[in-house]
Amino acid sequence: MSRRDSALRTAFAGCLALIVGFGLVRSVAPSAVLVLAATLAIGVGIGIAGAIPSMVVSQRIAQSAGAGDRRLCRGIVAGSTLAAAFAVPLAMGGDWRRALAIISIVSVLSLAAWLVLVRGGVEFRPRDEPARRLPWRNPTAWLLIVVFGLQSILFYGIVAWLPNIFVERGWAADTAGALVAVFNGVGLLTTIGLPLVADRLGARRPQLTAASIVAIVALAMLIIAPIMAFLWVGILGSPLAPYSRWS
Repeated sequence: MSRRDSALRTAFAGCLALIVGFGLVRSVAPSAVLVLAATLAIGVGIGIAGAIPSMVVSQRIAQSAGAGDRRLCRGIVAGSTLAAAFAVPLAMGGDWRRALAIISIVSVLSLAAWLVLVRGGVEFRPRDEPARRLPWRNPTAWLLIVVFGLQSILFYGIVAWLPNIFVERGWAADTAGALVAVFNGVGLLTTIGLPLVADRLGARRPQLTAASIVAIVALAMLIIAPIMAFLWVGILGSPLAPYSRWS
C-alpha cells in the first residue's frame, strides 16, 4: 500500500470512528450543551470524510471515476433514506437516545467494511495532469461555491427541520419523519436514473435552472398547501438530491 493510500484509508477510518464515538457520546450526554458539542464533532467528521471516498475512487479507478462517484452518491442517498425511515421507530416511546445509540452502533459496520474493502495490493493510478493551484482569483469558481453552498444549505436544512416543522403543526412524529424518508427516497431514484440521461439532455446550466425552479415551486407549495406535504416533498426531492451531489 502506498503512503498516500494508507493516509487516505487511515483518515477516513478516523472520521468514521469520530462519528461513531461522538454518536454514542451524544446518546448519553446529560445536557443540551454536551449534545450540541457532540453533534458538532460528528459534523466535523462528516465534513472531512465527505471528500475522501471520491479521492479514492478517482485514483483507484481513474478510467471510470464518474461511474464510481455515481455509485457513491447512490449509497449516500440510500443510507440517509434508511436513517430517516427508521429513526422514529427506533425511538419507541419517545426515547430518542435509544435511536441515536442504535444508529451509532450500526455505523460501526461502515468502519469495518471500509477497513476490509480498502486495503493494500491496489496501486494508485495517478492521472497524467499537471499540478493545479487553488482558483482563488477565478470568479467562476467562487460563483460555483456560492451556488452549491446555498444548495447544500437548502438540502440539509430540509432534512434537519422539515419534520420538526410538521410536528409543531400537530403531525405525529413518525409521519413527520416519513417526509424526510420520502424526500430521500425520491432522491435515490433520481440519483440512479438522472446520470443515465443527463448527458443526452445537453448542458448542465439549463438542467440546474430547471431543478432550481422546481425546488422553488415545491417549497412555495409546502408553505401554501401543507396538507399535501408528501406530494410537494416528493417533487422537491427529485431535483435537490441528485444535483446536490454530482452536478
